[in-house]
Amino acid sequence: MNLYPRQRKALMSLTMAGLGLLSACIAAPEPREPLPTDREPATRESDRLLVFLPGRGDRLHDFRRQGFFEAAGARGFDLIATDLHIGYYMQEINHRRLQEDVIAPAREEGYEEIWVVGISMGGLGAIMHAREYPGEVEGIILLAPYPGDAALVSEIRSAGALTDWDGDSSTGEDYQRQAWRWLRDQARGDHPEAVYLAYGESDRFVEGHRLLAAALPEGHSLSQRGGHRWSVWKGLWESLLEAGIPTTEATGDD
Repeated sequence: MNLYPRQRKALMSLTMAGLGLLSACIAAPEPREPLPTDREPATRESDRLLVFLPGRGDRLHDFRRQGFFEAAGARGFDLIATDLHIGYYMQEINHRRLQEDVIAPAREEGYEEIWVVGISMGGLGAIMHAREYPGEVEGIILLAPYPGDAALVSEIRSAGALTDWDGDSSTGEDYQRQAWRWLRDQARGDHPEAVYLAYGESDRFVEGHRLLAAALPEGHSLSQRGGHRWSVWKGLWESLLEAGIPTTEATGDD
């Protein structure tokens, strides 16, 4: 469905409102090109790369400060945190900047396995990139991803299961619906990327997380006590790594 620029802007504003970001849009940071990154190590040392996307109000150095780099680097990954903040989403260039400034150059460097790790809003960003650039990464890891507004989650739940939801809408197209359709098709086996999910059991978006978890293969989701905050995400991240995630072996992709 093609939309005029004014319609696209209005629908993006609805998505940002759902994220609680509409009031912050006025003071949103300006996007920079190329996309700023925080990298460890400075040059490629592994064939496996993790690319981190921040959540609402977070920035690229938060992953290092919160211990995500230390935990993953010890398991043989190279790491790149991005500054893919709300300004990129508002200008609808988040997936393009991620692809052109991070993913494509990483492939040119020789990385054989690339995973995108998105927290909250960054989870939505990871899905949007996979949808726009199919097959460019091995998979995405969603930590407490933003699932869309409550009405959309209720609509999917009413279908009985994500794979049973038709995803059509007579009220227009938006990024939330596109993201869920991609997740539905991925759960049906229509996309090559693997999806892993981790969330807190008292997260404010937990209803959407449970819907997605029920559609994923066994071993592709986990939950722990806690809400929507860094201390919980750090625990979830460590649990994923201890379980050997990310891995292509569990997906059957060799």
